[in-house]
Amino acid sequence: MLWKLAVLFAWVLAAPVAAEAEELAKGKLLIATQQLSGSAFDESVILLLVHSPEGAVGVIVNQPLGAPLTRWLPDVDELRERQDEAWLGGPVAQTGLLLLIRSTDPLEKTLSVTPGVQWSRRLETLRVLLADSAAPRFRAYAGYAGWGAGQLERELARGAWIVAPADPASIFPSEPASLWRRLLRRFQPVRVELQSRS
Repeated sequence: MLWKLAVLFAWVLAAPVAAEAEELAKGKLLIATQQLSGSAFDESVILLLVHSPEGAVGVIVNQPLGAPLTRWLPDVDELRERQDEAWLGGPVAQTGLLLLIRSTDPLEKTLSVTPGVQWSRRLETLRVLLADSAAPRFRAYAGYAGWGAGQLERELARGAWIVAPADPASIFPSEPASLWRRLLRRFQPVRVELQSRS
């Protein structure tokens, strides 16, 4: 009987550390688990931009490419005098542009993903941001992550992802190299295994 009480006490102490399960939805984070090690999503943190019965779209927020954005967009003259870095958004359509914009004011031709964060795939939006010295902060990504109907749900059921709430500090990390580890440590559920004494 004492061992049962000890296990129960350990579970009660561990419970506040465990993250509550989050539902898949636009504006949530997907944290890759070790199941995805060696894949295109190894140690990735993804912001979900779209989630519906037809599928899901997201962007990896913790993989800077270590190269200036002008290398991907050489025809955008406004970038030549700037040091904006390009980020890897995902394995799909890596020749395409995706913008995440940090702004509480709604911007033209952008879509809201979570309070204070909008997104766009329009080059015109980038030009508008570059033309205004007081424009909101943004990051530009090459490619995105995409799933067909039910695909992400199946991956979640297999334990490939942890769903977590998003905040601007996670969406625009100042230390992207450590973001995955920090979020995994914070949101990975605590598992307790009961072992009976023979």
